[in-house]
Order: sequence, then C-alpha cells, then structure tokens
Amino acid sequence: MYIAQWTEIGAWDAFVFRLAMAARGRTVKDVPADVFVKTLAEHFKKHEKIKAPSYVDVIKTASFKELPPYDADWFFTRAASIARKVYIRGASVGGLSKIYGGKARRGPRENHYSKASEGINRNILQQLEAAKLIQKRYVRRIDVFDAF
Repeated sequence: MYIAQWTEIGAWDAFVFRLAMAARGRTVKDVPADVFVKTLAEHFKKHEKIKAPSYVDVIKTASFKELPPYDADWFFTRAASIARKVYIRGASVGGLSKIYGGKARRGPRENHYSKASEGINRNILQQLEAAKLIQKRYVRRIDVFDAF
C-alpha cells in the first residue's frame, strides 16, 4: 500500500503553495482536481521527475480499450492523477487498476466491468517513490492464529 508523504522541500512546497494560493485553499483537497492534475502534470514534464517509457505512444491504458490515448502527455497526466489519489486516501496497484477500469464492450453481448492495466500504474508508483514523492507503507495484519 502506498501512502502519500511529500518529502521534497523547496521547489515542491513552492509549487503546492502556488496552487493552493491560486485556488485560495489550504490543501490539495481545496484545489479543484482538474487544475491540480493539469498543473502537476506540467510540473512533472518540465522538471523530468517522471520519465515516460519509450513505448508510451503505442500502449493502451487497459485491455478493453481499442486505441492508445490521443493526448501525447497522457502518461504525465496519469502520474499526476495517481499522485493526487495517493495523497488524498492512499492507493495500491490493484486499487488503482479498479479506479481506472471501465466498461468492456463485448459486441452483442452484455458489457462488463474490466480493470485497467496494472503495469502502467505500478511503473508510475515506482517512479513517484524513486522521486521521494510518496513512500511505501508495509502493514502487518494480526490474524486469529497469531493471537494464540
């Protein structure tokens, strides 16, 4: 499970502060999601915090998609969206694949829900962790058998 821990000091704090002041808010929750994600994606691209894979222009975001995204910077937008989701409530690779999943169209048969690609989400989480923007938290669960 990944838990948000914004550890970078300096440019990152100034960036978040400008966003918060622009929206007259105090936290990431006070800034509209679309404004925050767009600005953070530009920040990632400009400062090369996140590096898009070389095959980013040909991969699909999910198995139920027919084409890759039209936006050339979709990887940075997804990274910013994941960073926001981790900051607000924490996330895991499987949880993110459920969030970004959608309707799988199966021709004349009924549509069913399908999860998004976990590889993309895992890659982004690993890069955010390497950039020290988030930190992995290991949770130990106590089972009934451990108590006796």
